[in-house]
Amino acid sequence: MKRISLPLIIAFSLFTIKSNAQVGINTTTPTSTLDIIAKNATGATANVDGLLVPRVDRLRAQSMASVPVSTMIYVNNAVTGTQAGATVNVDAEGYYYFNGTAWVKLHNPSNSTFSSVNIYNTDGSLTGNRIVTQAANTLAFTGTAANAFSVDGTTLSVDAANDRVGIGTTAPGVKLDVAQAIGTSEATQFRIINTSPVATNNTAYMGFNSYNGGGATWALGSIQNSATTTDNNFNILYSSGGLFGKVFTIRPNTGNTGIGTETPQKKLHVNGGLQITNELNVGGNASTAGSAGTTGQVLTSAGASAAPTWQTPAANLNIYNSDGSLTGNRIVTQAANTLAFTGTAVNAFSVDGTTLSVDAANDRVGIGTAAPENKFQVVSTTPTSNRYMLFDAPVSTNSLPILALRNTSPAATGNFSLLGFSNTGPTGGGATWGIGSIRTAGALEEFFIGNSTGSNYIERVRIASNGFVGIGTSAPTNTLHINGTNPLRLEGLQTASGKTGTLVVNSTGVVQSQTSSNISAVRASGTITITVNNTFTNIGTTAETFDNLNEFASNTFTASATGLYKVDFVGNFPQRANTEDNGDGYLSLLRVSLNGAQFGLTSNMKVPLPETSGGPSSISNTHSTVVKMNAGDTLTFDGLSFGSTPASTNIVASFALNIVRID
Repeated sequence: MKRISLPLIIAFSLFTIKSNAQVGINTTTPTSTLDIIAKNATGATANVDGLLVPRVDRLRAQSMASVPVSTMIYVNNAVTGTQAGATVNVDAEGYYYFNGTAWVKLHNPSNSTFSSVNIYNTDGSLTGNRIVTQAANTLAFTGTAANAFSVDGTTLSVDAANDRVGIGTTAPGVKLDVAQAIGTSEATQFRIINTSPVATNNTAYMGFNSYNGGGATWALGSIQNSATTTDNNFNILYSSGGLFGKVFTIRPNTGNTGIGTETPQKKLHVNGGLQITNELNVGGNASTAGSAGTTGQVLTSAGASAAPTWQTPAANLNIYNSDGSLTGNRIVTQAANTLAFTGTAVNAFSVDGTTLSVDAANDRVGIGTAAPENKFQVVSTTPTSNRYMLFDAPVSTNSLPILALRNTSPAATGNFSLLGFSNTGPTGGGATWGIGSIRTAGALEEFFIGNSTGSNYIERVRIASNGFVGIGTSAPTNTLHINGTNPLRLEGLQTASGKTGTLVVNSTGVVQSQTSSNISAVRASGTITITVNNTFTNIGTTAETFDNLNEFASNTFTASATGLYKVDFVGNFPQRANTEDNGDGYLSLLRVSLNGAQFGLTSNMKVPLPETSGGPSSISNTHSTVVKMNAGDTLTFDGLSFGSTPASTNIVASFALNIVRID
């Protein structure tokens, strides 16, 4: 006999299964695949309503196999098992669903009963490679700890407390501290590589600057002598603003070291002066010190391939007490020692008279002069040769200057940085002309050209930061702005083959193009219908042939700008039969009014009777004048007949009106 559980029967009684495979619990009308209605949806009953999913510990979740995607469980113990494999995300009690690879936490930070796990409150392990796509956004870490940010312990450490970076150490002692326990190994701890294809003159340099600005002053590194990878020199270089000069060179195969030469011929080759401030040992060998000689001895050559020796001279002659002549080329090997001359005279140190002169009294250097008047002065006595040349790199397509001048005073409006020019001779005082930049309000740099007649520079040309050029003005308002009496003169102008317009100057001095389409010009025509004798009548309906600036309306012309205007007002008055106008014709008059008042005289013309042998025609009456008008002034036009009888038969006269600005 089969046993039937009563609770199962009761449970099935709560189910309703519709024909479309929808199941309802506590409802006969399920609206989804499974629709559960609370037994007690409202009220204060203590009975529990809800859905209980399977509750398992992490070990059980980790052990499940062939789990269907979207399976849901509740992990009630996150200590058992390990946080790896399918349970890599299980680190706390809570609801999880299976995504096909691992159990994923149902995350609801607004009302979850477990902590929101993220990088800000919990350590974790990446499950795969991650890429942060920043686009135009920045990613910044702000810390105050000594080891605020690190990668793999000591591989990279950022000391935010002291603004330092450590590589190989979590306690960097300087701005960039590279540490590695390499013992007696020859492995390098820091390397600079030029990744371009190997070629002659390729460089790999490290630069040094003791001030904040400009390019590196000193550099050290290697330069390729050929396409052979191991054929490269080691150099120490210096730049005062242009190309680097090689101060120190070590050849790769011989180990020869050069100071002032790129091709050292011996273990130490100094091309230039040498100062020795301690003993000089000669002779000896690789493990034995040579002789330093005794006080007063001089070094004497022993010939090729032999060490020199110290000899006692016949007399004590040296640079400090006697002039002398070199008997051959001399090299001062300084090593790490300096060679300094401290003087107070104007020409404290010189080479070949004026070839090079150092003015220690005024801190100046002269080339071609023994009395420099500026910080650096070059004087040439050979007018057919270049006096001063700067050479750029063999291939250079950047916009960096070859020579830069900088005013090191605190930045302020009105500061200058100028290059001066003068043809007043070697002792002619300051520069007559100066070009360079001037600092303006708003921290802008503008270009300046000026000359001096004995004191301060007089500004002649200004190029503003927006590209406007000013001559005679420091504040140009146009692409070219000239301020002065009769500021522009053009010579050598050629006759144009065709004319497209005329250059005119407006009231503010701006030069503009004037053509037939933008000059003030009006041509209009119409009729004057006179109905009353000896009474001026306005011109009637007009037809405009052209009105370039829309200045004419009805019978009124309104000037758009101040100027001289040529006016031609022509009326054609008809001859009439001897039965009109008392049988002797009539007098026609035309009038021009400026701002409502008659301007000048009226023009009048007798209209006689028609010839007895012909029919009536028209008599032209022309009123021509020149009017000086201000912008906004108006002209009106009317006509009159005198000695006529227009009341019986109106006098209808056609007219033509021409107005042109002529200034």
